[in-house]
Amino acid sequence: MVLEMTTAALLALMGGNKVWVTPLSWLHDPTAVSTAAIVPAGEYHTFVVGNASACRVDAPDEVDAQVFIVKCYPKKVYGKWNLRAYYMPTAKQCEPTGLWAVRFKADLPPGEHKLVIHTSEEDAGRTNDYEFQVVALDLPPADIPFGMYYTISRVPPEYGSPKYQNMYLRDMAEHGMNTVSVYTHATGRNEQVNLFRLMQKHGLDRMPAMLLTGCADKPIAEIDGTEFLLYGPDEPSPENREECMTSLARARAAGMRHVTALSAISAWSGLGDAFDVWVIHPDNGIEVPETIAGGITTPLHEYARKRGAAIWQYHCGVRGTNPKLQRYYWGLFTWAVGAKGCFAWAYTHQKESCIRPDGTWNALQTNEFVLPTPDGPMPTVGWEGAREGILDYRILRTLETSVISAAGSLEKKEQTAKAALWLARLKHSVDPKFFGDFKWVDTDYFWDRPDSYDPGLDLTKIRAEAIALLAQ
Repeated sequence: MVLEMTTAALLALMGGNKVWVTPLSWLHDPTAVSTAAIVPAGEYHTFVVGNASACRVDAPDEVDAQVFIVKCYPKKVYGKWNLRAYYMPTAKQCEPTGLWAVRFKADLPPGEHKLVIHTSEEDAGRTNDYEFQVVALDLPPADIPFGMYYTISRVPPEYGSPKYQNMYLRDMAEHGMNTVSVYTHATGRNEQVNLFRLMQKHGLDRMPAMLLTGCADKPIAEIDGTEFLLYGPDEPSPENREECMTSLARARAAGMRHVTALSAISAWSGLGDAFDVWVIHPDNGIEVPETIAGGITTPLHEYARKRGAAIWQYHCGVRGTNPKLQRYYWGLFTWAVGAKGCFAWAYTHQKESCIRPDGTWNALQTNEFVLPTPDGPMPTVGWEGAREGILDYRILRTLETSVISAAGSLEKKEQTAKAALWLARLKHSVDPKFFGDFKWVDTDYFWDRPDSYDPGLDLTKIRAEAIALLAQ
């Protein structure tokens, strides 16, 4: 007989029956935090409070700390219980679960800071501190496209008005995205310009955008300096070559680059010359090596250069759970494998999945990173993890470019050599197979894999070390 574990009981076990406060990416191991979180000034940060009956935050006037309840779906898998934290409703959308998330923007001077967390309604004096460090960093925006596959046709009709579309795109920008897929076939006509104006309003026009169009209207190659790439047949196999070449001809006639999502094996097997941008999918941890073909590897990069192609990546086997895995995917993993763009399916997946206008829940827990509600998009812990990852990427790239810029400088030769060696060792520690050699056992439920996997790297410590090297 399998005993059911409640969220409250699992939270108590995780923290030794005490309230615990930890950075978001340590959600599944709150007592093992290696160091306090380090947040660049002006950036967002999210932490969690567990085994607490309440959560109220004392913050400086300049800091707007938002408090969310975290909705969990505990499940025993691989012989141990997994919290399976997912959605982040507000107090008016859900009863307390004992797990809370607090999001704030670090509009604070450099130095050590703390927020005081009140964790009991009955005892006003029961508090916990969340300590973190704010650092002043001159971080450029991300230098590659970060975006979501998103189409309004996968949002409930009652939440599809321009008002809600603005909410979705603003939310993406606030989570580090700088582009978004553009679908123009939902209405049967090309609305590329109208959709671009919404992107432009929220700063999602800074990188090339993938254009997915099913209408006969001619696609537009560029608007106000933003390049659009024509999306070809999705996830094609070598048997689809003729269809891919027809799509390539359409792209060339419109003066556009040609892009699609495909497996590494499809790129290796004759489709590489049909696309200018290969959006490669890392493995899902399924034991079918011939569909994985090693992921984004050095030989694949060499082959792409030979073909004059660029390599981006996407994942359609993750969802808004497991914030550490999301942070790893969007940050360290993207940087280490050398992807020149990073995407995920999908912002929303099934249009039936939402909180209905009357307040009832119909969360289907599929590929979604947010849940549409009457108040706008409800975040998830994985969505917050994605933002942390993009920030990690920016820090790593800033360090990498500073090393390259300092090359040849006698004054900085020791610091440059030290940072270069650290970056090389870090990159070597990342397996291009996204789930490494982990063996999946005792489960036939697809989401057990991404919900439970731990990449085994201390992302908090890695960020701290990168920032320390930047300061030298």
